[in-house]
Amino acid sequence: ITTEMFYNIPSNIIESNINIKAEVIDIKQKGARNRVMLKVTEVNKQSCFNLEFYALLYTSCNRLESIKPGQTIKLTNIHLQGLNKQANEVYLKWLKQKKVTKLIWEENCLSFTIESPIESSFLHNQRERIIHIIHQLYEVENTRAIIEALIIGKKNNINNNLRTIYTKTGAIHILAISGLHVGLVFMIPFFLLNQITTKPLYRYSFSLLVVFLFVLLTGGGPSVMRAFFMLMTFSIGKMLTKQTSIYNVLYFAALILVIIDYQVLFQIGFQLSFMAVFGIISFQKRISDIMNIKNKILEYAWKLNTVSIAAQLGTIGFSLFYFNAFPLSFPLSGIIVIPLAPLILILGFSSVALFPINLYVAEFLAGLNNGIISFQNKVLTWLSQIDWLYLDKLQLDQQELLLYYIFFFWTVYTQKNQVFQKLIVGLIFMLIFSIIEFFKLTGL
Repeated sequence: ITTEMFYNIPSNIIESNINIKAEVIDIKQKGARNRVMLKVTEVNKQSCFNLEFYALLYTSCNRLESIKPGQTIKLTNIHLQGLNKQANEVYLKWLKQKKVTKLIWEENCLSFTIESPIESSFLHNQRERIIHIIHQLYEVENTRAIIEALIIGKKNNINNNLRTIYTKTGAIHILAISGLHVGLVFMIPFFLLNQITTKPLYRYSFSLLVVFLFVLLTGGGPSVMRAFFMLMTFSIGKMLTKQTSIYNVLYFAALILVIIDYQVLFQIGFQLSFMAVFGIISFQKRISDIMNIKNKILEYAWKLNTVSIAAQLGTIGFSLFYFNAFPLSFPLSGIIVIPLAPLILILGFSSVALFPINLYVAEFLAGLNNGIISFQNKVLTWLSQIDWLYLDKLQLDQQELLLYYIFFFWTVYTQKNQVFQKLIVGLIFMLIFSIIEFFKLTGL
């Protein structure tokens, strides 16, 4: 099997000046450039049929700032660059996971033709309206970027410096729309309807409809889709007055997403999102029960930390495998970002919703939110500057990844009182890891 066959690349595609037609899959701002994910469907006016391939376009051309996923563009006289196998290992893993096989660097705006602009839809118009309101209420760039990420899932404006701060402190997950956001959007209409009707069918159905519109508004990433399907399954169980297992709810959500698109299994976001939730529901209570704290404040701080620790247990394998790094400061950042996240969300939603009704109240709430986010950013910036709290250059290969999750799931599905057996098995796995690392270091 050749590389071309493995990646589904047409064999006649060479690195030369050619013309292509492609569908825009995604667009993100990376520094001064835009990074556009393209699905190439036509080369030199010849259709690729079932041999479409993916390419990444890097450009600073401002004409492409307004393009949206789903649009078709033409690129003329461009150079397709193959992947540099000596590039950053994490970057290469990400490219392979996205099935990207070619890179395009083009600054000439004359090379681009937007062929099929998307007609404005109701949701698109509402999304643009919310962005406009956010820009009017939140003038500080970093604050505005975080609000956009939390409310509508737009992370293009998070600059590299801010992204690095949240990554190094283990708080980057808070910027992804997930269960916290979906739960909040669900609870608002659910409790409001309680004043009108007590029938579960009406309350759950209408609240799910509101959440579904919110999911569409945010673009439907893996974490928000997982949260939606889990909430939907849980709500159906409640409407039918059935007891639902949280594990079955999680499995069902994963199954639905895989049926819709089986390739989601290989997406980093999908893997991290589901394993974080799996870790929380499996280990949070066990870890929390280790310490019996009488002081209410300390108990609250401990329980917040147990959520972060449990989530890290679920994701650490994939984190090391993909990113070769691990933030030791995640328990400290968790004490800050986890309790502040609901407050930031509530103030963010409220300020945007009240903007057309009462500008003064909206500005007051936005100012309060701006102060909270600025405080959060300053604390995380300080933590990110402590170098020894961020371990990089860590490596986990496929065999070690498999071993870790074998031990992880074995621990999940064993009885709580089998502490000694778990300790022995844990020591055995540590020994196996040590032997593997020894052979890797010695080259034997």
